[in-house]
Amino acid sequence: MAGIFRHIIFGLSAIHLDLFVSNAFSVSNSNSAMLSRLQDIQTELVVSVGRIPGTAMPPEWAASGAKLGFALEVEFTNEMCEYEMSKERLLRGDVLMGNTLMSVEPLNDPSFVSSNGKEIIQVLPGAYGCQLQGIESKQYAFRFFLDFPEGAKRNDVELPPERIYFLSSCWLGDETVIGRAQKRRDEIVKSIDQITQDLEEMQ
Repeated sequence: MAGIFRHIIFGLSAIHLDLFVSNAFSVSNSNSAMLSRLQDIQTELVVSVGRIPGTAMPPEWAASGAKLGFALEVEFTNEMCEYEMSKERLLRGDVLMGNTLMSVEPLNDPSFVSSNGKEIIQVLPGAYGCQLQGIESKQYAFRFFLDFPEGAKRNDVELPPERIYFLSSCWLGDETVIGRAQKRRDEIVKSIDQITQDLEEMQ
């Protein structure tokens, strides 16, 4: 298994995804090669909303340094998104993004704790897609959005009641290289075990 998602940063949101996709790659299938490997993946997004130094945020927004954090579980499904979502220009990016946009579904009701106690964040389904950016590196742009119709607020940090977009990059890896790395790892573990055993026998 290869190809790991990196940190996602868009506007006020920063999340980390530990997702992996398999090794096949086809230039002719381009975006479909990645989409077919994203489908049915379930993962937890650890979302942290707060002030990011050096960005153009209103001076009063999150000036306290507070954060709004929550865990959101989602599934990147194998179903096409709704027609209205397929026209989303900020998700489509450009013509290279293609016409295939799939549905992403929330799996839980994320929550956080504020001065009012535990609060639930309403999250509605969205869409995702990808775009081949580098043939040799097998790098793709990965984009998706989810709707937060009621938003959320903690102290002076506010997640607006609107559609939130997430941007990242992902890769299709070479299984041969990964296989060699795993073999080398196994050899190192075996060597450590042998050294540990030798030390125990010497004592």
